[in-house]
Amino acid sequence: MTESLVQSGVKDANDLNTFRRLKTVFSKMGMELYDLSIFTTLSLHFAYREFKSKLGDRKQKSKFYGKDCILPIISSECPGWVCYAEKRCGELALPHMSTVKSSQQLFGSFMRMRSLNTKVVTIMPCYDKKLEAVRPDFKFAPDESQIKEVDTVLATHEL
Repeated sequence: MTESLVQSGVKDANDLNTFRRLKTVFSKMGMELYDLSIFTTLSLHFAYREFKSKLGDRKQKSKFYGKDCILPIISSECPGWVCYAEKRCGELALPHMSTVKSSQQLFGSFMRMRSLNTKVVTIMPCYDKKLEAVRPDFKFAPDESQIKEVDTVLATHEL
């Protein structure tokens, strides 16, 4: 977020000041603002656990990569790259894609567990995060109601 503010000519832009200012603005509109850094840490933790699990499976199967080997794990927070890999690499990449959600989608899932009536809006530095939020595989469906995990994504430039 800071990068977009600096590009816009905002002086003394840093993450804490920016967060405080936005929190003030959004709270006046009756909205809550959350820092997603804990969800970034969670996403990294889940990726580590996925890797350890698959590495253990591989060691049990064989010492070398084989047909049924599930390594390497391809992981990316960039929805544009994931879309590219799905469309251009297809079956070569898909078995190796990480199943871990991004911090944005983890946050959306967390908020949906708290309340299905909450509107979840994230502020992200890239327009491709909008693409990620509308993917059909990112639905929160405790009762098959097919509610999106994240309702809307604002790019930092849009602020």
